Amino acid sequence: MHRARNSSLVVCFLAVLLAPTVASLFRFEPFAAIDEKRAMAKKPAMALGSGDISKNVPAATQGWEKYFEDNFGLRKFLIGSYRLLAVHLLKTSPNPAVVIGQSDGDRRWLFFDAKVSGDGLGFESILGKKSYTPSELAAIATRLKQLTAFVQSKGAKFVIAVCPDKQTMYPEYLPADKRPAPGTLSRLDQFWAMAASFDGVPIVDLRIPLKQAKADQQLYYPSDTHWNWRAGWLAYEAIARALEIQDPSRVVLPAAELQWQHKPARVGDLTILMGLPAIGRDHDWVPDLAKLGAKAGPKRGKLLAITDSYFVFNQPFFELQFEKVDRRYVTRGVRDILLTTGLLDAEKPDVVLLQTLERYWTM
Repeated sequence: MHRARNSSLVVCFLAVLLAPTVASLFRFEPFAAIDEKRAMAKKPAMALGSGDISKNVPAATQGWEKYFEDNFGLRKFLIGSYRLLAVHLLKTSPNPAVVIGQSDGDRRWLFFDAKVSGDGLGFESILGKKSYTPSELAAIATRLKQLTAFVQSKGAKFVIAVCPDKQTMYPEYLPADKRPAPGTLSRLDQFWAMAASFDGVPIVDLRIPLKQAKADQQLYYPSDTHWNWRAGWLAYEAIARALEIQDPSRVVLPAAELQWQHKPARVGDLTILMGLPAIGRDHDWVPDLAKLGAKAGPKRGKLLAITDSYFVFNQPFFELQFEKVDRRYVTRGVRDILLTTGLLDAEKPDVVLLQTLERYWTM
């Protein structure tokens, strides 16, 4: 019995030692798609046994050592397994910009801390730790009124929309230390309290339709920074209604004609940002535009959209109604800096949409 047990241990030990080599020979690499967000070491130019290697043995040795460290068999499998255990058991993120949230019973929710990566305001806003001063709110109000007058002076209709951050819409899935206490006012809350007194500024609070629909449908991807197509449709509806008030000839697409198709699950950008294996992907429902487009009527006019990546989920609906949708994409910072006389004179849009993320809006 002891001999059999010892033999089994020896076999297991040898199997562990040989597994990376065997996996490398047969090019077997689970979790091969993991992105480590860095350049991996390449095979040294000097081949083993060549005349060049004898001239610089230490450099050649270091080059091959680095190459082996980055490319030995099952390396990504080991890294991916460790990261999965860290996230799901220890609730520890391999990337400080990603916050590990709670599970909804199906998927674990991930959130983006923009402050860590310098990509907007982080959790200070939702936690009430960085409130607007009265002078800051007054400056925002003045700026929005000036923008509205400027765009309208160019003969274009204008709509401003603010896309709520994921943590604003789904605070219940945040970890306890990132969850706002009841009654906490975020900077976005402050802004909308001020905006209630606006007169003549066509601004849309997208929180309203999203909160109304949240109980019946998921509106953001659990492992992504973005809202999904269902939220994109709701945002389109709200923006289109605001535009219809200014121009009654532009009606909202009929929601009754909108059908949804269940597509293959997608890998969220926060999963990729943490370098996790693509396990437990997010469900994805995508609009079928064929029937909706048949009811859209003739396309007319030009829409100039100053936006970020959230607009990807609105754009197809606007393309059913406008002859041209010109999207100006800004990855970081406030968007209104793009609204210049030169741009509007060159593009001559019929409608201008300024759509921006909360984390930029509330900086």
